[in-house]
Amino acid sequence: MVRVNPALSRMTGYTPEQLAGMTMREMTHPHDLADSVRISEALHEGRRSMVEIEKRYLRADGSVMHARTTATLGHGGPGAERMTFVMIEDLTERKAMEEDLLRVQKLESLGVLAGGIAHDFNNMLQGVLGNVTMVRDRLDADSPLRDYLERAETAAKRARDLTLQLQTFASGGHPIRKVVQLDTVLRESLELSFHGSRALAELEVAPGLPLAEVDPGQVGQAFNNLFINAIQALPSGGTVDVTLDAIELAVEELPPLKPGRYLRVVVRDRGVGIAPEHLERIFDPYYTTKRQGQGLGLATVFSVIKRHGGHVYVESELGQGSVFTLHLPATDASEPDATAAAIREPVPGQGRVLVMDDEASIRELVRELLTHFGYQVEEARHGDEALERVRQSLRDGRPYDAAILDLTIPGGRGGREIVGELHQAQPGLRAIVMSGYTNDTTIAQHRDFGFAGAVAKPCSSKTLLSELQRVLEA
Repeated sequence: MVRVNPALSRMTGYTPEQLAGMTMREMTHPHDLADSVRISEALHEGRRSMVEIEKRYLRADGSVMHARTTATLGHGGPGAERMTFVMIEDLTERKAMEEDLLRVQKLESLGVLAGGIAHDFNNMLQGVLGNVTMVRDRLDADSPLRDYLERAETAAKRARDLTLQLQTFASGGHPIRKVVQLDTVLRESLELSFHGSRALAELEVAPGLPLAEVDPGQVGQAFNNLFINAIQALPSGGTVDVTLDAIELAVEELPPLKPGRYLRVVVRDRGVGIAPEHLERIFDPYYTTKRQGQGLGLATVFSVIKRHGGHVYVESELGQGSVFTLHLPATDASEPDATAAAIREPVPGQGRVLVMDDEASIRELVRELLTHFGYQVEEARHGDEALERVRQSLRDGRPYDAAILDLTIPGGRGGREIVGELHQAQPGLRAIVMSGYTNDTTIAQHRDFGFAGAVAKPCSSKTLLSELQRVLEA
């Protein structure tokens, strides 16, 4: 390079004097060097009068700059030697936004498939988990069979968690937002993730932080995945530094985030680091460099944080470690929401309950469970049959106290379609929606749709009974 302008110096971090002594080859990213040389040769051999290429450069600090490079041949003036005139346009921010958009589109394209698979899988797990917990709860406390059933319950819950993760990263699990202190969610995730690990976590929380309005379960899951990723980067142990503070972002300060106040979480490990060829794809679904990895962990982080109006990005260097930075919008609320009621131990109850589900095995499971605890139970296969049973019960003078309704029925009407008609037929009926589609807004905001309660499949017998008791007592 013979002469450079101040803009190139600002873009690359090199001084004009440093640049004037360098070649374009020295500044080109090694993975783009072959293409760059090939195009340059076409220009200098006269096969092209102008060339254009999008390529990567290495800045002075080692970071990568994406740029569009245009080069033409010319002369510096009469009698001057032939020169190459090069224009470089920094595309780094635009590339980052395009990659974010592409990831979102990938997640959306997998959403329908993931939701359908998860729904069917959750129905199967409901039969497994429901029967296992029902049998276990009927055994004596000192029965040797309880250990086997508890192991089966643990395995079923792990399968349920994997299904939830699949739904969350793909099509969403609609956030059930609550106003919370984010450091509380962060501490719980740290305790869970680092328990039994060879790595240690050091948490630093700035004082006087604003509150966040998030889904604590989903955001906690995102934190867990980040911490597990950091622990795996430290196979021999080490320290993971986690900081939480607040930051005010100006317009276009950190695209694609809007201006405003954000809570910032930084997770730093000094582990193996991430190779440059992997760095741009680590948030892609099913992309993993781990032998036993599923490629869902960081994709889930990206999906959850995006859905909450935030952003996540990573910086890493091989052998030096990685730094993940998350931004989540702060809220102006002054008090956190009250904690939801805990799941209670089941107690005998009474009342008439209608159970509607297209799966005969689930209807039978719920009927046996509720009958064992003193309820009178009747079944319906779809929405129209449920409506007829409610109307008939009123004619007989034996109305139902509650109805547990499957959200969707293949080829028929589900709970969402009939709940309004149920209330018209029997205004005092308390309806509980139950579904394997945990990403549906009806589950997250069930009261807005006319339901008094909600249960996500698969659930334990204790969870279902606790929700039924709560609804009947309300």
